[in-house]
Amino acid sequence: MKLSKDIRSLLVTFLSNRSVVASWGISNIHINENSVCFTVSGMKHHGRVSINRTEGTVYDVKIGEMLLVSLKKEDVITAIDNYIEHTDNYNEDIAKWLSQKIG
Repeated sequence: MKLSKDIRSLLVTFLSNRSVVASWGISNIHINENSVCFTVSGMKHHGRVSINRTEGTVYDVKIGEMLLVSLKKEDVITAIDNYIEHTDNYNEDIAKWLSQKIG
C-alpha cells in the first residue's frame, strides 16, 4: 500500500496518542494514500470519521456531517477527541459508564 509521507506521519501521531485514540472505540479502519477513515463509538458521537490530507501537513476532518477544515497534524487528535469523546464532566462520565458496564 502506497501512503503519502503526511498520512504516515499522521498515523504515527495516532500511535503516539494511543490511549486517547483507543477511548474513541475506533473500528473499521480504512487507510488510503491521502486519507484515513474509521468508525468511532465515543461518549458524544457514534459514526464515521474521515481525515483527508489537503496540502502538506494540513488535513480536513469530517465527523458525521460536520467538517473541520485546515487542521494542522498536531491538532487533529485534539479536535476529533473534543467532538466525539471529551465531555465537560469527562471523569464523572467515565465513572458512570464504567459502573454501567460492571453492574
